[in-house]
Amino acid sequence: MRRQLTIISVLLLQAIFALADESAVPDRLVGAITYSTRTSAYVDVGRDKGAFIGARFDVIQDEKIVARLQVTDLASGHSVCAIENSSLPLRAGLTVRLSLLTTPPRDAIQSGSGSTVLDDRSESRKKSSPRRGKNRRWLSQHGIRGRASIRFIAVDDRTGDGEDYTQPALNLKLSSERIGTSDWGVEIDLRSRRTYRVRTNGETPSEGRTRIYRLSTSWNPGRAQYRITVGRQVSPSLAAVSVFDGLLARRAGKGIGYGILAGTQPDSKHYGLSGEIFEYGLFAEYKGKTPPGNRYSMTVGAIGTYLHGDIDREYLFLQTRLNRGRWMATLSQQADWNRGWRREMEDHALTPTNTFLLARVAITPQFSIDGGYDNRRSIRLYRSLETPETEFDDTYRQGIWGGVTQKLWKRNRIAFRVRARDGGSSPGTHSQTLSTSWGFPRFTGLRIRTRNTRYRNTRSVGWLHSWTLGANLGDRISTDVTYGIRREERIGDSSDNDRLAWTAIDFDFRVASYWYVNLSGETSEGQDEASRSLYSSASYRF
Repeated sequence: MRRQLTIISVLLLQAIFALADESAVPDRLVGAITYSTRTSAYVDVGRDKGAFIGARFDVIQDEKIVARLQVTDLASGHSVCAIENSSLPLRAGLTVRLSLLTTPPRDAIQSGSGSTVLDDRSESRKKSSPRRGKNRRWLSQHGIRGRASIRFIAVDDRTGDGEDYTQPALNLKLSSERIGTSDWGVEIDLRSRRTYRVRTNGETPSEGRTRIYRLSTSWNPGRAQYRITVGRQVSPSLAAVSVFDGLLARRAGKGIGYGILAGTQPDSKHYGLSGEIFEYGLFAEYKGKTPPGNRYSMTVGAIGTYLHGDIDREYLFLQTRLNRGRWMATLSQQADWNRGWRREMEDHALTPTNTFLLARVAITPQFSIDGGYDNRRSIRLYRSLETPETEFDDTYRQGIWGGVTQKLWKRNRIAFRVRARDGGSSPGTHSQTLSTSWGFPRFTGLRIRTRNTRYRNTRSVGWLHSWTLGANLGDRISTDVTYGIRREERIGDSSDNDRLAWTAIDFDFRVASYWYVNLSGETSEGQDEASRSLYSSASYRF
């Protein structure tokens, strides 16, 4: 732990002594929404493509502007935007385009290539300005983004058979693709918590846990197309690769990119450094787009993990994404390459182990269809050979879902979903869900959401209902109240019924420009469950 804290200190010192950053702003940018909430949206256009703080994006659907976003936080590959106005709920895949209303920073000048860049002399004036030096967003001005937060959870068990516990926690997350005008970047994700329990026998044990999920520094000289990252990291382009400690070298051109990785997997129990499992891999990716905003990408690669020099797992993977305005599709496929001891236990040299497909089609601007398929199976690792007595379930956990969504006017919608899951050791489950969402912005942002689900598995059949009423109390406070009930009946025994009801209330406060506070409380009452819980958090975003 002392060694890890030393590394954190070095990275923080590197961030503190970095200079101010530079940005580039092309005349017109096109991208897509990758994730959205009620108040914000993530866009796949970042600093590397020319976005800047304060830039405005138009959200386009069927060649019409349906919403407007403003960039509040920036990274090299994406932007976080506040939703200024919207005529419909935003979703991933919608096209965004730099608004004609966007005005570049006053200190922007035209370069010889036609793009807009910031004047270094203006940056020097900013750095020397006493007013800027006192600005609490100093880190953001120097290309460092992130948040620091404290969190507290308390659960009061009311059955008399369980245990109460409280859990305070501290989180720190920061990242920078380029600290100021230097060639170095940094990424840190540190989470620490302590749990205090009160058991029915009077014992009061406590335990603490600190985990480092990201701790890396990267080097990207000038505006070179390659980047070298060292430390604990996860590559966002490689969904098949989990956290690893080591090196990632990557080259990303306009269309084609490739890279290699090498390192070790962290200890699974304490998440510390470990030399038991080594991991190596290589990959190639291709990204492209065609007017008017159609985008596609594909990543292929091979990964191998080795336990004390023996084969643990070797596999190939494919990830592809297509977006053509009204429809989008995502496909991910893994296939294990069986050789050595694995070939003796498998029937084929190549075994598909994971298939994931997600697709959505907008038939009209108001009516859409979506569906997905997930077919995963247990992965045979080296420990399966060492402990043959351990039950190994190599069946497939199959899941398939589909649904339709109908938008009503601007802020209302009704959706119907069907889901089915089967395979593995868990019982097969089938469910049907009808959900609605209604918005009344003229009445203090009043909103109503409902959900009704019918489900059935091999053991029981039941209903789940929930109703949520929400409103905005001014510009800084948002609240939601939810009541839900679940009724379940054991198949073959009508006398064995279970009923669970819960009530929850949530408050979100924007205390200041960069401070956010959340308070949530919930109480539940059922045949075998009764509890009260409280959740609170405060975060500072920079």
